[in-house]
Amino acid sequence: RAAWSLPFAISVLAVIRSPGKLPLDAAQRLIRAFDLTPAEADVALLLCQGRSRDEIAVRRGVSLETLRSQLRAIYSKLGCNRETELILLARSVLD
Repeated sequence: RAAWSLPFAISVLAVIRSPGKLPLDAAQRLIRAFDLTPAEADVALLLCQGRSRDEIAVRRGVSLETLRSQLRAIYSKLGCNRETELILLARSVLD
């Protein structure tokens, strides 16, 4: 372990639990709750499973730029601007 040396004081620390199993109707729940497209719901679910952006792009067969566009649309629909917030909001619907 290395000591952290940050140029700022940490004011919030988010701990995200291991994703565990998602409900079978997880995509439909996200589509209904946030008016996501099926592709956007898939991206959100993959983030909830702890996948990286690179993994998601490869798995979905899209470019990183396409994935960034989808994430911007998801952020807009969920009213957030960070992946952590997106995951927390999505998990609130799925848990």
